[in-house]
Amino acid sequence: ACANELVRYGVYVYETRTDDTYISLEDRTNLANNNNVDLFVSIHMNCFNTESPNGSEVYIHSANSSAKKYADNVLSELERCGFTKRGVYVAKNYLGYNLAVLSNTNAPALLIECLFISNKNDLASYNPKSLAEAIVKGLVGSKATSTSSSSQNNFVKQLQQTLNKTRNANLVVDGIAGPLTLGACPLLACGSMGTIVSLLQSRLNSIGFSSGNVDGMFGQNTKKAVMNFQKSKNLLVDGIVGKNTWRALTN
Repeated sequence: ACANELVRYGVYVYETRTDDTYISLEDRTNLANNNNVDLFVSIHMNCFNTESPNGSEVYIHSANSSAKKYADNVLSELERCGFTKRGVYVAKNYLGYNLAVLSNTNAPALLIECLFISNKNDLASYNPKSLAEAIVKGLVGSKATSTSSSSQNNFVKQLQQTLNKTRNANLVVDGIAGPLTLGACPLLACGSMGTIVSLLQSRLNSIGFSSGNVDGMFGQNTKKAVMNFQKSKNLLVDGIVGKNTWRALTN
């Protein structure tokens, strides 16, 4: 829910998973680091062996982390949903140990504990949609404008940046999918790997064509998502991402 809402605000999202498959802590941070994300956000529900603890808390890696402003904002928005504001904590200072997703991520990172599932009052206040909206508002700010065109423009910029980095395309990063950008896009099919595949998977997921986990591996799930997308655009349904499919993905 958070990812879909963020996309509406023009944020490009890499999801560590889109189902209940377990992803190792190392794979989560590798996904963030390999794609040079601007911010890593880990969302959780808390639990304790008694019912008394309640409310929301957010962890960051260090007191001077630029993630702190996001943590403060998210916590304030969760408080507006009816959850007690427990605080923003430096993980090692509060817990006595580092959290891998915070310490091993190159980008600023925060871990959100939304509520205690062991507390009946927290559970009574739980509303998935409101919770997602609160987190997103805390991340993007109350003045952000929701727009699908902004999301498209952001995707094209990400594509151009990736092509420049991985294929030395020397493209102007302007968010416009012109002939030079489309001409630099590689042919992708089963067996393709790398950051460009991660970008493809994230794009498909964000527009409603689930490719599963964003892992940079073009497998059967990605092929199926591509084929469903091609069918929806009246393209040749072959599961191969060529120029016509890239053009449709950027429009």
